[in-house]
Amino acid sequence: MSQNMKAVQITEPGQVELIDLPKPAPAEGEALLRILYGGVCGSDV
Repeated sequence: MSQNMKAVQITEPGQVELIDLPKPAPAEGEALLRILYGGVCGSDV
């Protein structure tokens, strides 16, 4: 499994960018979930 993940970062109001980040390691008692689909309302950006 890859050690990186994709993320959408808000770079400025109304502007988003797809970036690669290292996957975080879950701490004791935490779980790391794989999100298959997500959505964002345009007015929230």
